[in-house]
Formats: sequence, structure tokens, C-alpha cells
Amino acid sequence: MIKIWNLVGGGKRKESMREAQLVVLHTVRSHGAKLARTHVHDWVIIAFLAGVVIGLNVTHPFYRFVGKDMMADFKYPHKSNTIPFWAVLIVAYLVPLAIFVAFYSYRKDVYDLHHATLGILFSGLITGVTTNAIKIAVGRPRPDFFWRCFPDRKELYDQVTGRVICHGDKLLMKDGHKSFPSGHTSWAFAGLCFLALYLSGKIKVFDRRGHVAKLCISFLPLLVASLVAVSRVDDYRHHWEDVFAGGLIGMVVATLCYLQFFPAPYDPNGWGPYAYFQMLAEAQSGDGSATNTNQREEAGDVSESSSRALRTSECDLETGIKEEEEPLILLRHRISDTMPDIQLGAHTVRSHGSIVARFHMYDWIILICLAVLDGVLNIIEPFHRFVGQDMMTDLRYPLKGNTVPFWAVPVIAIVLPFVIIIGI
Repeated sequence: MIKIWNLVGGGKRKESMREAQLVVLHTVRSHGAKLARTHVHDWVIIAFLAGVVIGLNVTHPFYRFVGKDMMADFKYPHKSNTIPFWAVLIVAYLVPLAIFVAFYSYRKDVYDLHHATLGILFSGLITGVTTNAIKIAVGRPRPDFFWRCFPDRKELYDQVTGRVICHGDKLLMKDGHKSFPSGHTSWAFAGLCFLALYLSGKIKVFDRRGHVAKLCISFLPLLVASLVAVSRVDDYRHHWEDVFAGGLIGMVVATLCYLQFFPAPYDPNGWGPYAYFQMLAEAQSGDGSATNTNQREEAGDVSESSSRALRTSECDLETGIKEEEEPLILLRHRISDTMPDIQLGAHTVRSHGSIVARFHMYDWIILICLAVLDGVLNIIEPFHRFVGQDMMTDLRYPLKGNTVPFWAVPVIAIVLPFVIIIGI
């Protein structure tokens, strides 16, 4: 019985010892100075990128040609920002930093805190440099450019080229040529997409257990970033292409910056930064080399006769263990040969339905809540966008019935796959 327990429980003991080795406290006081010295150049680059962002923000953009015939697309009303830029910085950066600090207070891992902070700042600043550089080079007018150019509604155009001759506020005109891409959107996605990846790794979204609650938590930052993007279109500050490009830039940069410091969220070690596991590996290798050195020194003190006797006893012991464990090994091979037949047994609703239902009870509750939320959103009055006289040309298509009614969509997309799954 003792031998069987050793064979079965040995793996569990090793796994628990491995987990115990990973639980090591690395606080700001114990490892903060070392991290600061190691990454001093990274923080210098952060400061440099911040200066570049400020410099690009005050640079005059390229003033694209805007003729009289183009003004129909730029006559949207001039509104204030629903979500000002300072609010984007709070939601997309200060809130994630607070979450990083909360995880640090729980795990006491300064490597995680430092690399998450460094990563999200890199993500935001690289996105800011990219966005502002493209804004300056493209110089696309905003949808409300008409009211920035002619605040008194007195239009003035060049008699030869037909180019607009603006007499509005210079600062408004300068900002009016920075439509592509959307800065609010790119900054929001750069910070909140990084947060979504961070949360996915921390709560182990891809642990193969199939819990949708974790997935909803990871999607929440992306939903907030999407609402920021939609607000830019509703405020007539950006065209939809500007918002799409800004979101794409932010997501790509956030993903690259996250993978620079953390494993992918689906990785078994996705809950911690690379530096943490590298430090553990160095510590374990150092302990192993010290142990081997001590063993070699002790072995040198043993006489030749004692060494020969020790080797003889070890050989006898190994031979005895192999002879005693051989029946167990054969039994284990027989079990492994018959296990596939046992594992391929039927798992019916009657035999396993209650177990699966209890395991995924909260997931079904979340699905019901999402269905109710979708129904509520479907009856809410939508935002009524501005539609001018010049825009009606593109909106005069005939009113027809639906070729594929909405009730047919769930049948095709949900019921039909469900029937196929049951049949399989």
C-alpha cells in the first residue's frame, strides 16, 4: 500500500512543491531598486515619448484641399465632446493602474506591478506618437469643418480653384484638420485593450473550463473603448473610418506591448510577467549549483572503499525496487490499455446532466441576463443623427421588406447548429 501511495501521490507532492516555490513575495522595498536599475533606460524612453507626443500635438497639420463641392460632407453641427480627453485618460489608464495596484496588494509581486505599468504606458505613448504623426501628415477635415471655417455662415471660396477661404478661429481650424485617425479612440483602445489582456491572464479566461463569466469580464474594457469610439462619431468629431483606424492602431499596439512583458493569456503561465519566471529560474539554478558543489566536496572526503560499498548498496537497492515495482508497472500498463474503452463510455443527460448543470449554473444565469439586456437595448430609442438637405441624395433608396426576416436569423445561426450538434 505504501508503494502504491508513493506512485500515485508522488506527482501531487511535486506539483504542490512547485506551486509553493512560486509563492514568493517580491515587494517594492525588497526588489524595487533592482527593477529601477534594470529598466532605467525604458523609463527614459517613456519620458522621451511623452515629449514627442506633446511636440506633435502643437505641430500644425497639413491643410488638405477643400473645395466647395466637398463641403456637403463637412456640414455636421459643431458640438462639445461627450467624453473629453481627460476622461479617456482616467478611464483607460488611471483605472487600469488602480487595478494593477490592487493585484500587487494581493500578490505582493513588484515585477507584475512594474511591467504592467511600464507596458500600458508604452502602449499609450506609442499609440499617441503614431496617431498624432498620421493626423499631421493626412490633415483630413472633421465632419464639422464647415462651422469651424465659416462660423458666421458666410461662405468664401477662391474664384479660380474653388478652395475654401476660412475666417474662423485659428485653433479651431488647426484642430479641424486632425480627423484621421481618432485620437480618443486610439488612446482608449491602447489602454483598455491592454487591460483586457491583463485581466484575461490574471483570471485565467482560457483555462479550458468554459466559464463565460471570465470572458465577460475581459470583454468589458473593450466595450468601454467601443463606446468612446461611438461617442466620437455621435459628436460629429470623426468619420467612421477615423474611428475604425484609431481602434485598430490602439489594439495592435496594446497587444504588442502586452506580449513584450507578459505571456499570451492562453499560456499556462499567462498570469505572470516574463521577468517573474526568469527570476525564479535564476534562483532555482543558483540553489541547484550550490547544492551540487556541496555534494561534490562531501563526496571527495569519502574513501575509495566507502564509495565502492555505497555504489554496491545503491545497485542492490535499485534492483530490489525494480523487482518489487515490476508487477505494479505491468498493472499500470494493463489499466492504460483498457482506459480508452472506459473513457469512451456514454455521457448522457441522465448520467452527467446534473453535474454539468451545477458546474455551469452561473454561466447560464449570465446568458439569461445578456438575453434580457439585449431585449432592453432593442427597445431603447436610438441616437438621431443629423441629416442635412445635401445628404438626402444617398438616403433615397426605396423602402422594401426584409428578404431574410430577423426571426429566420436565430433559426439559421442558433437552432440549425444546435440540431447538428445533437445529431453528432
